[in-house]
Amino acid sequence: MPLSEECHEKRLRDRGIYKEKQIEYTLMRAEMYKSYNQNHPGFFDMMIDSGRLDLRVKNTVFYHEFCATVYDAHPFF
Repeated sequence: MPLSEECHEKRLRDRGIYKEKQIEYTLMRAEMYKSYNQNHPGFFDMMIDSGRLDLRVKNTVFYHEFCATVYDAHPFF
């Protein structure tokens, strides 16, 4: 989840593969998810800031390790 709409928009535009309507739709959806998460804390298992690659990788690895631990403890999930 991008914390900065400007950084997210720049990243999408820099890729050069999206049409304007696709960029607008993606930005609108990101705002919707951010708003929903603020109004419903805990709805998403984890929010990862996609603006910081170093933290994104670290947090994603941690999350996968956590999920594996939970699944091993409760295989019926």
